[in-house]
Amino acid sequence: MSTPGSGRFGRWVWIPYRFAVEAVPAPFWFPLPMSEIRHAIGFMSGTSLDGLDAAIVRTEGRGRDLRASVLTHRETTTPEHDPTTGTLRELARGGRLTAMDITEAVMTMGRRHAELIAPTCRDAGLDPHRDLDLVAIHGQTVTHRPPRSWQLVDPWPVAAVVTCPVVCDLRAADLAAGGAGAPITPLADAALHQDLRSPDRTLLVLNLGGFANATLLPGIDGEPVGFDCCACNHLLNSASEAALDAAFDRGGKASSEGRVDETIVSEISERLGRLAGEGRSGGDGDEHREFAITLARRARASGRPADALATLAAAIAATVARSVRNRIRTASLPPLGARFAAGGGTRNQGLMGALDTAFRTIPDADAIELRTTGTIGVPTQAREAAAIAILGLLALDGTPITTVASTGRNATPPPSGLWIRGPGLQSDASPSRVDRNARRS
Repeated sequence: MSTPGSGRFGRWVWIPYRFAVEAVPAPFWFPLPMSEIRHAIGFMSGTSLDGLDAAIVRTEGRGRDLRASVLTHRETTTPEHDPTTGTLRELARGGRLTAMDITEAVMTMGRRHAELIAPTCRDAGLDPHRDLDLVAIHGQTVTHRPPRSWQLVDPWPVAAVVTCPVVCDLRAADLAAGGAGAPITPLADAALHQDLRSPDRTLLVLNLGGFANATLLPGIDGEPVGFDCCACNHLLNSASEAALDAAFDRGGKASSEGRVDETIVSEISERLGRLAGEGRSGGDGDEHREFAITLARRARASGRPADALATLAAAIAATVARSVRNRIRTASLPPLGARFAAGGGTRNQGLMGALDTAFRTIPDADAIELRTTGTIGVPTQAREAAAIAILGLLALDGTPITTVASTGRNATPPPSGLWIRGPGLQSDASPSRVDRNARRS
């Protein structure tokens, strides 16, 4: 994958890139100092279609030895009636759109990413032209039904405002290698949380987004295991719209105050687990949405709309806990120890409480509280964007960004990502990577 050498600045590594403009391998050289600190910015636009998150990470090491911390993050929220969001949501639901509609939405997404570069770098005290080593973009998932997956974004507006490489389409290599293309964050979670791992316990990192997914980090250096659990905020937000006339259950007030209908929690949980088993981990989750709306309308008609939110939260928690328990058992992992949650769902106190209760029922699990990643230095809304930045750096190092245990891919995936080299890298007047690292030392 790479050909090392040496020079006055450290080792040289030949890295194959794929350029979006060519979609073919195009090699070029970067000098990499032996003890390198790198900065990368990652972007994530989740399946909830409610905003765009950016995070900058500081890393040391390369490949599987990479360790990362979050320097800063920015969270943006799109207006309720944003036309671009409307177009993307219609596309995710299988609506009929013109090529011009889709193109305009993709270009707008690219511009929004580019506009976040300068302020996010300013927050971290970095110069986007001198101090960034990479920009990694996830894109907007509008469908994910392996082997088909589509993350929309135009990376060129970003490439125009930085002088470092830009990478996107990070799931495609895993899909091409027979994997599910999700989840892709386990190796990033390992890079962020290595110091919290213990030899005889399994660390859990849970993401509560449109869909809930989990990473298990067994022991000190066990192979990370990632898996999708079930629909999460897709369900709760759809139910909130139908039951409360609100886009979401603010703070989880209804989920906390409503009465759980235990007679249907198991039925809902089984349904959620079955759909998750089909590999449905992206897009709009329309099959979940209609079910949640029906349940919410019934609760509203009975005069107890909050009950729908409380019941759905309990069912989601039961499904997630069952998924974690089953994976620990089938993979023969150490008992569940510390557990942390990230994503928008952490703001829902009803959901967090239900999850905390459900995890305590897992055999041999430590009787400790479910905490947010914010308590350990990774802001809850920064985790996915930070993970994308880390995965981009792993791809830059020529390291596969997914694991066989997580996605089911074969052992030899192609290089990850579609790559653009920022225009400054082609100019003698722009700062080189050597110059950037020389200034840091």
